Amino acid sequence: MEEKRIEYGLIRRITVDLDTKDENSLKKCLDVLKKYGFTKDLEIRTSPSGNGYHIIAWSDKGYTLEELLKIRKEAGDDDCRVFIDGLGNRLIQVLFTRKNKRTVRVAEILEEEVIA
Repeated sequence: MEEKRIEYGLIRRITVDLDTKDENSLKKCLDVLKKYGFTKDLEIRTSPSGNGYHIIAWSDKGYTLEELLKIRKEAGDDDCRVFIDGLGNRLIQVLFTRKNKRTVRVAEILEEEVIA
């Protein structure tokens, strides 16, 4: 699926690669995503290695690449992945395929507190 954007090249989709199955890390990530408005069409799936999570979410607000990278870092995204995506001139936010792992889809986060 091609990355959806809004005017002026702002990005509405975020992906986060958490390299841990720690529930507190997942909760922190979801809290950060909610803080920045990434509450739509949330997808949480087990990473292909089974040792972490891949998270995809959408926002009504768009962000520049620089802002998006800061949000991903705050959310606990893999540091190397964030660095490489910041180099430019390449597809960004690529996650590996599902490989029949467990996936949870949420239409929108509405509660005040996110519980993982």
